[in-house]
Amino acid sequence: MVTAQRCPGCGAFGPPGTDYCAFCGTRLSGASGPPGAPGPLPPPGGAGSGPALAAGAVPYYTIPPATPPVGTDAEERRALRYVALAGLLVVVAGALSIGSTFVSSISIGAAGRGISLGATGIGFTLASGAIEVAVVGLVWMAMRRLVRLDRSRFETPARLTILGLVGLALVLATIYPLLSLTASLGHCVVSGLPLNNTTGPPLASCQDLLEVAGLALVLLVGGILGLIGFIAMLIGIWRLGSRYQNSAFQIGAILLIFPIADIAGGILLYLAAQKALAARPMPGGPPPTPPF
Repeated sequence: MVTAQRCPGCGAFGPPGTDYCAFCGTRLSGASGPPGAPGPLPPPGGAGSGPALAAGAVPYYTIPPATPPVGTDAEERRALRYVALAGLLVVVAGALSIGSTFVSSISIGAAGRGISLGATGIGFTLASGAIEVAVVGLVWMAMRRLVRLDRSRFETPARLTILGLVGLALVLATIYPLLSLTASLGHCVVSGLPLNNTTGPPLASCQDLLEVAGLALVLLVGGILGLIGFIAMLIGIWRLGSRYQNSAFQIGAILLIFPIADIAGGILLYLAAQKALAARPMPGGPPPTPPF
C-alpha cells in the first residue's frame, strides 16, 4: 500500500511520488539527493510531482494562506478613526474658543460694582475645555492601540498623554470655583472691606483667601500635567506622520500649538487620518490566493 510522505523539514504530509514538500519546498526522502535538502518547488503536474490531477479535481493537500496576526488591521483602522474624530473635535473646540471671545463679559467695574462674570462666556470656555479633554482622550486611545503595532514610536507618548488627561480634568474642576472666589474677593477689594475679617461680623465673601490659594495650587499642578500630556500628544501625532509617510500629520501637530490656527490643524489631522484609512485593507476580506 502506498502511503503519504512526511516532510523532514516541516512535518507536513504530501502525496506519494512527490520529490518536494508542497508546504516548504524541502526535498523528500524518496527523491534523488539527501533527504531534507532544500530544492525548488516544481510546478504541479510536472516531472516528479506525482500523478496529475484530473480536470476539476481538488487535491487533498492545500497551502494555508499567509494572513497577518488576528486583529492587526482592525486595531489600526480603529486607531485612525479615533485620530480623525479628534481632528473634527479640535475644529469644534477652536470655534467655541473664538465664540467665547465675543460673548464673554468678564469686566472689572469701578468701586462698588465689583466683578461680573458672564455665564455665557464661562459656558463657552468650559465646553471648549471639555472638548479638549475628549481630543486628548481620543488621541491617547489611538496611540494605545498603535503601541501593539509599533511600540518604539508610541509607547512613551501613550503613557505621558495620560498625564494630560489628569491635568485637564483638574483644570476643568477648579477653574470655575476659582473664578467665582476671585470675583468675590475682588468685590471686597473694590468695596474697601477687610479680607479675612476677624474683628467684626464675618463676611463669607471676604474670607476665601486660603481656599483661593488652594484652588490656584491645584490649577497650577493641573496646568503642568496638562502641558506635559499635550506635548506628548503632539509627539505622538508627529510620529503618525513618520509611520504613514504623511507630512499632514506633522503640520497639523505644529498648528495645534497656536490658537485659531489649531482649527486648520484639526482639519489636516482629519484628512491625513482618512487618507491613511483608505490605504489600509478592510479586515475580513478574501484570503490571498495560493500560488498553486
